[in-house]
Parts: sequence; structure tokens; C-alpha cells
Amino acid sequence: MRKSYYFLILIIGCIAEKEKQVFQYTPFSQSVVHLIFANNPADTLSIEASAVTNIPLGYNESKTLSVDKAGEYYVDIEIDRPAKSFLKIGDNQYNIFVFPEDTTHINIATVEGGFELSFSGRGKDISKYYLDKKKSLGYTDIRYPLNKSLSSKSTYKLLKQSADSVINRELLFLEKFKSSNRLPEWFLDYEHSEIVYSGAGYKTSMPKANEMMKYFKDTLSNDYYDFLSHIEVDNSKAILSSHYFWFLDEYFARSLPVSENNQLVGFSRMNKFMSHKLNQSKEQLSGDVKEAYHKYNFSSMIKFYADSLAIDSIAKVFEISDYKELVRIAGIRSRSEMEMLNINKGDTIPEFVLSNSLDSLISIRSFQDIILYLNFWATWCGPCIQNIPELNKLIAQYEKNSHVNFLNICLDCERDKWLTSIAKYKLKGVNLIAEGNWNSKLRSYFNIKGIPHYTIINKGNILFENFTDKAPMVQGKLDSLLTPHYSKL
Repeated sequence: MRKSYYFLILIIGCIAEKEKQVFQYTPFSQSVVHLIFANNPADTLSIEASAVTNIPLGYNESKTLSVDKAGEYYVDIEIDRPAKSFLKIGDNQYNIFVFPEDTTHINIATVEGGFELSFSGRGKDISKYYLDKKKSLGYTDIRYPLNKSLSSKSTYKLLKQSADSVINRELLFLEKFKSSNRLPEWFLDYEHSEIVYSGAGYKTSMPKANEMMKYFKDTLSNDYYDFLSHIEVDNSKAILSSHYFWFLDEYFARSLPVSENNQLVGFSRMNKFMSHKLNQSKEQLSGDVKEAYHKYNFSSMIKFYADSLAIDSIAKVFEISDYKELVRIAGIRSRSEMEMLNINKGDTIPEFVLSNSLDSLISIRSFQDIILYLNFWATWCGPCIQNIPELNKLIAQYEKNSHVNFLNICLDCERDKWLTSIAKYKLKGVNLIAEGNWNSKLRSYFNIKGIPHYTIINKGNILFENFTDKAPMVQGKLDSLLTPHYSKL
């Protein structure tokens, strides 16, 4: 039987008496969405449901369902707690509220210009709130209006004002809705947390994001973070909110120097960040919040480990005792997606074929007579972009050496943005893009958990070192492999 992680949230007021409402974190629980189409849609509709989970951190999606006639349909998603989810019907997106091991019922009528939804079941009043909210505000995801104001003309002051405007607009709608509609008290705490902490997380994250991505050129003022004095960091009423957990990540990361973090890549960077967050959370969180946040981080870490002794050691560091069932479930789910992660030093790299900027296909086998340095990056990755000048300097030092080459492989990128970034940053080396299934295959081959990610491949397409150093620190390793072919230029 699956083990649940219980957190006492608050007391709900009922008409006759007050009763305690206990919610539980139950990772990988099934939630069913029952769709009842009253009439035939004009065209075949694609139906999907999705939700963000906290334990472990993830984004779970249902299988895609096609609907072309009236009738009853079902989709199911895996969730970890009662939470807001996204429902996509054709080109339309809605928010609904779902519960673990429960069914949400939605009646859908096709009307001119879209669909008319009505709800029944446990969360019907909450889902109606979300539906009215979308009609009033015009969106289902608060990140859309928060990011809308970001441009090269932005300033920190304008960004804070814009974020506060979005937050206030959402809070006003919540107040207006609850004045004439029944909503549970626990949900009011949840929704208030989703709104407030999304804005606080956005404002907290922006200075570091701008330092890496250079969105705009404004200077950070000394009083920028004053808004944090009004934010409750240790808040048990926010324990179900994914935006609250995101805010905690950004809040704790604020004291980690960017320069120190940027010295590391891949798994080393993640470990550094996790250790820093853990130290901060032990000091500033308590009770159920501390336990939930530590499980949120722990359950995101264990998928990288197969050694039970290592996992036990990590659990002690996170001060978690009841984790065996979570390890079993998370381990099965995560490692089942990593069946090909068996490439060790000395193994031959499986063949892969990627497109270059001329749309020609390039095989890894065409480089089997030389040493390769692979730079896995993305156009949206701040640390990747930040290291391009050093990488270009390193590549320039080997331009006349025929025994080594540099492959820049862009993952999860749009082709137009990829070509624009190559030109903008004058990225040297062989530029390739992973399209289609090659994204997931390369992540699997090289155990890529984060980018930038660097790998050295020896002659014969033999793996020399995965998770290797970035430029310029990697130069010594390349020089040692090139001897006796290498000579100072």
C-alpha cells in the first residue's frame, strides 16, 4: 500500500459545525477527469490534462485523447496533492481543481465561439471560480502577465510595479468572487498563496535572471528586496502551493553568489544549489513546512541515485525518516526513463545524427578520428550564454589543430532562435541542433540533467569524460589527450 505524507492544513468552517480537514501528499496518485460532451464538436478535438507536482517536483501530463463526437470520455493524470491543474480542449485552456484518487466531472457544450463548461463533484465550486477568473482576466497561468512586461526597456522598478499590478488584480477578483460564492477556507489560503508567492518568486528571481540573461541594463537599487519584509517565509497555510515552493527556492538562492555558482556545471552545480537551499531551510523553516520542503527537494534528488546507501545518507542530511516508499516509487518512475544511461568511460558513443545550420545531417561517426569536446546548450540558458566568450577563446586556440574539434549541440531549441543566437554570440565550432527525438536520446545517452553540460569524446568515438569542465578549465584535459599531437600555437 502506498504511503501518504500527511500535513494538517487548517479547520474548515461548516454550517453546523467545524470539522478538521486533513490533506495528504500522496505522490503519483491518480486523478480522473470525466468529460461529458453534450453534442458533436465541429472538428476533432485534442484533449489533455496536466498538473504541477511538488513531491517530487515535476509536470505530469495525461495521454492525449481525440474527441470527434458527443459522449463520455476520461483522462487521468498523476498528482501528489489536491491542486490546480490545466485542461486543454482543442485550442482552449482551462483550470480545474483535482483531488488524489477522485474524479472531476465536467459537462461540455459546444457553443458559438467555443465551449460552455459546468462542473460537478468535490471541486465544482473551485473549478467554477477558475472558469469565471479566466473569463474576467483572460488567462489561466499567472506567469503569462508577469512575463509580458519583460523587455529590453524594462527596469527593476517597472517590473515590480507590473508584478504588483498583476497580483492586486488577482486578489481583487478573489475577494469579489468569494463575496457572492461559496469557497472553502482551505482553498482561499491555497489560492491566496498561489497568487502572492508567484509574484514574490518572480520579483525575487529577476535580479539573478537578468544578471545571466541580460534582459535589460538597469542597475539594482539597494532597496529592491524591501518587499520581502512583507512576505511570510515559513507559512503552513501555503503548504499545498507550487508557487510557494518556487518562491522558497528563489528566496534561498538569493544569497548564493552568481559567480560562485557559475564556476560549476551540471550535477556539481545542482549539488551546490541543493546544499545551499538545505542549510537555509533548516534555519528558516519549521514543522510541516520544513518537512514538506525537504521532501520536495529530496524526492527531486533521489532519481539520480541507484545506490540505496547513498540515498539513505541523503535522507539523513534532509532529516527525512519515512521515505522508503517514496524512493521505491520515484526510483521506478525516474530510472525507467533512463534505460540507456549505461555509457561509461571507455564505451563507444551510440551513433547520433543532427542537423547543422545549412540543414545538412551530420553524424558523430564523421568525427571518429579526432578528439571532441561537446557543449550541450540552449538559447534560453543563461549560464550557457554567459560562458560562450570563454568557449570561443578556447576554440580559437585550437583552430589550427586537426586532431580536435568542438561540437555545440543545442537542446530543446527553436531553429530560428538557434540560428539567431549563433550569429549574435559568434559561436565558434561546429553548431548542431537536436530536433525531434534526438533531444531525449542525447539526454539519455549522456545522462544530461541540466545544461550547460560538457563531455569529452576520445578518438574512435570513445567516451573519455562525461560531466567534464567548462572552458577554460577543461584545457588541461584536452592538452593531455592531444599529446604528442598537441603543440602550443
